[in-house]
Amino acid sequence: MEVHKADPDAPEVARRLIALIAARWPATPAEHIGSSAVPGLAGKNIIDLLLAAQPVQIWSPRRSVSVRRAGGLRHRCAIALW
Repeated sequence: MEVHKADPDAPEVARRLIALIAARWPATPAEHIGSSAVPGLAGKNIIDLLLAAQPVQIWSPRRSVSVRRAGGLRHRCAIALW
């Protein structure tokens, strides 16, 4: 596992992802969790979101997407069910 410095843009990226989720699934609350949710904390450079939903309410049991940010940097975002 590679550890990266804290990304100051991670909270904004998470807010945008949560807004997209809210627009598609209004009854599905999402929260930004994990190291990227803690200001100044190093981590894996992955935005973790927790979705409170039944598995049948989520369009795929596992899907990864990349979100392009300013400067050409990317965040890998995974949606997984446990």
